[in-house]
Amino acid sequence: MKPDVIVAFGFSKKGAANRAIARAAIASVAFYGVPVFTQDDVLHEMELRVVRVQSANEERGYLSTLGICKQFKYFADRNWNHAKIRVIAAPMHQWWCERDLKRLGFEIFEPPTKTRVTEPQIGGWYNPSDPQIWVRNRWIWWSRELILRALPWFIYQRIV
Repeated sequence: MKPDVIVAFGFSKKGAANRAIARAAIASVAFYGVPVFTQDDVLHEMELRVVRVQSANEERGYLSTLGICKQFKYFADRNWNHAKIRVIAAPMHQWWCERDLKRLGFEIFEPPTKTRVTEPQIGGWYNPSDPQIWVRNRWIWWSRELILRALPWFIYQRIV
């Protein structure tokens, strides 16, 4: 059993986190032989080693997790009747990615072994100079995260 597509979610604008996500996406493509849907921040780190990629367009300087999921839904509705998705994301971001895709009606493919993206050796997940304040450090990420997780879906989808 394999996924229909891999959706790789970036974490920050540039740097070590997206390189780690790109490496995991490339490995999954090699293993499953399915296309990747991602955003430009991850695509840039893939160095065009993957040919079948659909890139998400950015809005307002960054693209929210839900924004990527909605763009993927638009793409998937035209290509598959039902898509089983392998999510590739930073571990602290994985929950959001899967939750938003499930809310939009997708099935999440769980690999036989629980694999996570390996933490970058240099730089770690967070980027202190990132324009997205919430990915600058762990404290800011989790402060924002806890507030957003407490919001009902109908509010969350309007503000992100």
